Amino acid sequence: MIARGVGEIAAAPAPAPGYESLQKDANALMRRAEVRVLGTGEDREIPEEISIPGYLRGPYALRYFVIVIRVDESLPPDYFSRFSMDELRYVRELKMKDGYIYTLGSYAEKPRAIRTLGELFRLGFAEAVVVDQHELEEMVLDALVHESLLGRPTMITEIPWYTIQIYALKNTPHENAFRGLDNIMVFHGNDGFTRYTTGKYQGYLKAREALEMIHKKGYPEAFVRLLEPLYRGRNDDLP
Repeated sequence: MIARGVGEIAAAPAPAPGYESLQKDANALMRRAEVRVLGTGEDREIPEEISIPGYLRGPYALRYFVIVIRVDESLPPDYFSRFSMDELRYVRELKMKDGYIYTLGSYAEKPRAIRTLGELFRLGFAEAVVVDQHELEEMVLDALVHESLLGRPTMITEIPWYTIQIYALKNTPHENAFRGLDNIMVFHGNDGFTRYTTGKYQGYLKAREALEMIHKKGYPEAFVRLLEPLYRGRNDDLP
């Protein structure tokens, strides 16, 4: 490649040898480099790539994943249950040529993936790393995984919200039904029951900790459940 000239808008010829006195004026024009292809063989193709900033991409244009760990053999199903991090309840196993990787999330914004990465570092996953969907596709072998990455992501984008259900009733509860409880929420289901819950917790572990206190207050039948289905009047999050 040979430099033909420089210029802010159009390329201006660079000074020829022997005219170095003009170099100062030429340097003033060196604000933009213009590259032109003068000729190629017919068997060559020049790909054109456009870089789009992350904040201008569509919600599913590029996704980011966190690789938690790489191992030679598949890990036991309860391996991640020992760690106090809610996202690890949604870890996913993917097969590679030389082993397995375990990934978290499907983030539209890279900073959110980096925050998860920081939590993993604090738990001791020193080799955890953030990759995009294209880098992940090159690692995995499973065709079904490849299909899901190209389409709408099926993995979590954030930690779900939970609540603690106290009662499910068809009649009005008595006046002392919620003694010792605060922030009671009421949901009218499409099955004829009205459900009464307390608290909003982002993450199952936080809800489980609160449930212990609810049991001690005299509500042994209370249990943790997803909050989002209740807003839709559904009960499909239960077995």
